[in-house]
Amino acid sequence: MKKKLLLLILIVSQSFSVDAQEQEIFEVEKSINQIQLGPGLWFSNETLIGINSTLRTEIGVELSAIMDNENNYAYFFTPAISLEPRNYYNIQKRGEKGKVTEGNSANYFSLKGTFYPNMFTLPKHDEIYVPNQLKIIPMWGIRRDFNRLNFEFGAGVGGIYVFKKPIWRDYRNNSRFNITFDLHARIGYRF
Repeated sequence: MKKKLLLLILIVSQSFSVDAQEQEIFEVEKSINQIQLGPGLWFSNETLIGINSTLRTEIGVELSAIMDNENNYAYFFTPAISLEPRNYYNIQKRGEKGKVTEGNSANYFSLKGTFYPNMFTLPKHDEIYVPNQLKIIPMWGIRRDFNRLNFEFGAGVGGIYVFKKPIWRDYRNNSRFNITFDLHARIGYRF
């Protein structure tokens, strides 16, 4: 009787046992260096700060525009330095579905801070003075990596603080703080 009871307990316990599967954890890469081209040229580094989070530092030149009160535009490239903590919120889900996560291929939320120093403009405009500016924008973006080549799209709306008002023709915006947006599409190479 004891043998039958023991056999019954063994069979029942086996039918209710759960296979302990270890779930693979997909994380962002520890460090990524890359060069990206869009309406500008940037060199950036992303460093791991958490399972799904990175700190992106970036330096480059980006296309800028200024408009006077008569709707005349001037386009030029200006230096930009950025610091951006990112959270790749769907990297685990992409990995579980068998999609590529290499090179931080995932969607992200971030808070992008960009400083535009008053150093130079390309081409040089003698009549334009671009002051130091600081832009802070919450961003949403998507990044995909294809064998070291990558594509990135990002969008956000935030604020920009101008340390001294720009000088160009009859530009009359006296406000030092303005609402601004960031919309970018870039292609790059990861090394």
